[in-house]
Amino acid sequence: MQQRKIPSRMCNGCGEMKPKRELIRIVRSPDGKISLDLSGKASGRGAYVCRNAECLAKAEKNGRIARNLQTSIPHEILRRKWKMPRDKFLSLLGICRKAGKLSLGYSRCEESVKKGKAEKVFIACDISPKTEKELKFITRNTDIDVIRTAYSIMDFSSALDIKAGVAAVDDAGFAGALKEAAKLMPHDKNNREETTYDD
Repeated sequence: MQQRKIPSRMCNGCGEMKPKRELIRIVRSPDGKISLDLSGKASGRGAYVCRNAECLAKAEKNGRIARNLQTSIPHEILRRKWKMPRDKFLSLLGICRKAGKLSLGYSRCEESVKKGKAEKVFIACDISPKTEKELKFITRNTDIDVIRTAYSIMDFSSALDIKAGVAAVDDAGFAGALKEAAKLMPHDKNNREETTYDD
């Protein structure tokens, strides 16, 4: 059986070739707006960068992003888009992943639930209602809570260094701490900053 080829792209910061799904795509849309394309499918010119501030800084300094997008981009635009809230929930989420206690993505989350490993499931605020409904369906006969947080897929991804919007926590201690931290989060999505730049 032929092994499926994994698409790769070069980081505009460190210059290394990496799997496309491990990078963030910065895109200039046909109407000139700059945004972070988490799907990797948005129309427009794109530039890829590793999911860390160091590579972003290098990419800004060497001018590769501006050259690839064929436009100048104010420093503060990218910095604001890269900004990750420093709070207990996101910090715990990152620690939980490093400890190997997270199952990320719908398929792995479903597997964790079916194997009886999952304690709680946390989802991003911009996960589709359909996905949330499906998660609640597979957990219907369990004591597992499906908790929609006030954080976006981008927030989850920044905290975890990988694109994710669904996370099953496979440890009771972490699950309880994350649920408590989630109660402290701002739930008014109108206060969340979205920044675009018109070329």
